[in-house]
Amino acid sequence: MENKCEKCGELTKSNFNFCPNCGEALTEIAKNIKKEDRRGAMLETVIALSDKITDPQDLKILNELLKKLKP
Repeated sequence: MENKCEKCGELTKSNFNFCPNCGEALTEIAKNIKKEDRRGAMLETVIALSDKITDPQDLKILNELLKKLKP
């Protein structure tokens, strides 16, 4: 059985999690992996910024963002 990628139209085998043509997530597992990857990247960015920012208001904003990123 085959699936069609919604992004590029590529036909893929049903056991593929990602489209081999464009990398689009094809299954819920793949969508969750991408979501966690984005969360990790955002967390790394916030951590890097927190070392550079000293303004209390900006640090408060970063702290609120961190709360949203925690699982």
